[in-house]
Amino acid sequence: MRGGRRGGAAAALHPNLSARPLRAVPLTAALVALAAAPAGAQTAATPDPAPAARPPWRGAAELSGNVLFGAASQRLVATLASAARADSALALRAELQTSYGEARDAANVRRVIARTVRLAGGADFRPAARLTPFVLGDAESNFQQRIGLRAAVGAGAKRTLWRPAAPVAGFPEDASLSVALLAERTRALRVDDVAGVGRGAGTRVRWSLRARVRRQLTARAGGAPGIRLTHVTFYQPTVTDPARRATAETVTSLAVPLARGLDLTGTVRDRYDSEARRRGARSNHDGQLLFGVRAGF
Repeated sequence: MRGGRRGGAAAALHPNLSARPLRAVPLTAALVALAAAPAGAQTAATPDPAPAARPPWRGAAELSGNVLFGAASQRLVATLASAARADSALALRAELQTSYGEARDAANVRRVIARTVRLAGGADFRPAARLTPFVLGDAESNFQQRIGLRAAVGAGAKRTLWRPAAPVAGFPEDASLSVALLAERTRALRVDDVAGVGRGAGTRVRWSLRARVRRQLTARAGGAPGIRLTHVTFYQPTVTDPARRATAETVTSLAVPLARGLDLTGTVRDRYDSEARRRGARSNHDGQLLFGVRAGF
């Protein structure tokens, strides 16, 4: 193909060549040889560059719970699975939380006291920048707060206030504030106490304010991760009635390394929904104290 193009160019420059094809053959052959020789040498000297490697997905799985026995009988089991991947342009994350709890009442009948499923995900654009736009979405079901299904999507921006020059032992330390606008739809959960069904549900537009701190408290020899603290606070009032309709959540977690990729964890979680009792819940608060183990991969 290269020879054909060179020959065509030569014919265009010298119209007499087309009139005398027999005399043009040696010249065309010479042009093909000259064009092919450097091309072959260049191909051998500079092979095609290998495609840039994509950053790997990183994940974690956690199993935790608590148990009361004796005068009170209660047990709660919770799981957490997460996956994330990030480069200079985009950071992706996904998380699945579940919990299930039972207790015995005064008649020694076991009843469900907790049952939640929550799926959340998001994407941060330019995650290494001080100001990062993001999109997010989540869906959940919560027996304690009488939520049959709550789904929300939104977008916002995060401002990183502090971040070390390099992560220590792969742990991303930082302090940040973020604000987002969410569109949310809630359907109440129908249970035995149906008095609140039909209230505390519907479509809401909320502000979502978040403060987060991730800090490594101790360092270990050889660059291994030490004790790590993570705290996150959400406050999500509605745009139209922020004083009466709001949700909030605080999560404080401490991770103590047991072995490479394995941590002992303690977590305090408190969720507040100002409309939970209107849906038939016993309280607007839903708090948990959990101890467990987490494996990273």
